[in-house]
Amino acid sequence: VETGDELRTLKDNMRRVNHATFSPDGKKIASASGDGKVRLWDPDPSRGKSALKRTIEIGPPGGLVKQVHWTPDGRHLVTLNGNGTIYVLRLDK
Repeated sequence: VETGDELRTLKDNMRRVNHATFSPDGKKIASASGDGKVRLWDPDPSRGKSALKRTIEIGPPGGLVKQVHWTPDGRHLVTLNGNGTIYVLRLDK
């Protein structure tokens, strides 16, 4: 953010990314997409080869995840889904 330089392009979503947000500590990115999945990414290219760290399927296959938000402590994700449901996902640290 400080320099405006692109460090990494997040590639793996089969459909459009609807929303993405940094974790409170800045060490992860969560993205919500139109394929019904939330993906967790490592935004720092110096920490490893693969940016994609985890994929979490939400609801029925092919469902829409509109938004994803971190809780302030970074231990949970809250999703808003296309069918109006909201999920709270507890993450392992």
